Amino acid sequence: MPVNTTPRPIDVLSQQLKDLQNEIKILKCDIITLKEQVRQKDEKFEIISKRQTQTEVATQKGWFW
Repeated sequence: MPVNTTPRPIDVLSQQLKDLQNEIKILKCDIITLKEQVRQKDEKFEIISKRQTQTEVATQKGWFW
């Protein structure tokens, strides 16, 4: 009598579910990383923006001329 090597549908679905769960974990990590990168860029932009504003005010008041 031959051994049935065809996977059962429930086994296939179970493996697909595990694969999807792993993909979701990876995507969550990617999102966290992207959020942190955006936060860092926002901080840098804010610092640059403040410096430009301070320079503009100082220039308008004649401090640098």
